[in-house]
Amino acid sequence: MTLPMALFWLCSNGLTYWLAFRFLLQATGVEKSPHFPLWLAVNSSITLLVLRYQIPGGFFLAVGFALLFAKLACRLSWSLLLPPLAVLFTLVSFLESFSALAMSWAAGVLPSPIWGTLFQCTLCLLGNAALFSALRVSQRCFLPGQPGSPAVLLLPCVWMLFSLRGALGLDSRQFEPRLGALGLEGLLFLALATAGGVAVLFLLLRLFGRLTLLHRQLQGQQLCLEEAQAQAACYASFQHDVDNHLLVLSSLLQEQDYPAAQRYAARLHRSSPTPKAVPATGFAALDALLREKLAQAEACGIQADCNISIPPTFRLDELALCALFANLLDNAIHAYQPLAPGERWLSLDSRARGTLLFIEATNAMASGGPLREGTGLQNVRRIAAQYQGTVQIQQAAGRFCIRVLLCAPPG
Repeated sequence: MTLPMALFWLCSNGLTYWLAFRFLLQATGVEKSPHFPLWLAVNSSITLLVLRYQIPGGFFLAVGFALLFAKLACRLSWSLLLPPLAVLFTLVSFLESFSALAMSWAAGVLPSPIWGTLFQCTLCLLGNAALFSALRVSQRCFLPGQPGSPAVLLLPCVWMLFSLRGALGLDSRQFEPRLGALGLEGLLFLALATAGGVAVLFLLLRLFGRLTLLHRQLQGQQLCLEEAQAQAACYASFQHDVDNHLLVLSSLLQEQDYPAAQRYAARLHRSSPTPKAVPATGFAALDALLREKLAQAEACGIQADCNISIPPTFRLDELALCALFANLLDNAIHAYQPLAPGERWLSLDSRARGTLLFIEATNAMASGGPLREGTGLQNVRRIAAQYQGTVQIQQAAGRFCIRVLLCAPPG
């Protein structure tokens, strides 16, 4: 192999490794990792060794390294990393299969080695484009930060991977002569069978995506149920004591101790559970979360103004919305601690423009040193990135403002 072709293969494979690294982080919910140079260096070394010495089984060396990397460098659990890795390497195997079949056909058709080289380079570029599209579709089927169901994807992917690579002999020194001995009909049959495998894989991904969506909806309903149960328990506790409160008030009025009765009634009013008025967002779990967080802010003496409006046609994940607003409100509530009671306030607003959703959270804060972004603000940036959005933070004297832009295509 000439030096230009070796450099081309390294660059092409480097792009493939970057796509795989990006997919692995996004599918498992890892915000970022500084270990991409290590990932690229080791995988490129494996590629060079396989190309230079024609080592069979180089694919499984890459699989083994990916397992060690995800486990040790990213510190992911097996249940979290195995399904996306299985999908990733199954897609890579499908691409290798299509490339091998296309090159076997081209070897008997193209007039010169130069045309063969150009055809091979074109296949590499098209393969990376196809892998990028396939990984974007596959990413939607995973719930970042939570384990999926390995049996749903892991076992079928492993079966397809070994069947495909074994049938074509992709990890054998003899795979080129084996495919070269097949005629056009044989190559076409294998190509159609491989395309059928791709179709089955994406049907499984679609099924898994629906299961993931149901899981997210179930979490939202569970949050709403827990909030309703907490409110019901609070009202039941107050109702249990209301007769005694009325008896005390009646006694004070009969004794004509009106100042004491007035003070007792005022204390009773402050201690009674009053539902927080929150605009209906169309997401039950988000409504429950806003009620809880705004009630918490009120208990801390924070004057809160909430004006949230989300178009019902926007396709937004309820779990991501809850996480986003929870982090925004937690950040605002946490900032009140150095402030006097009369200086505590926060506002939360949203508005839609076309397919864009603008969210703005503003709160009072003590003047001090530079802003240090904690886990909450990092989570806000991660959620915004999931919707191809942006986060803008402004900090002035006594005022903190965070603006979040989400790209939410209408359903």
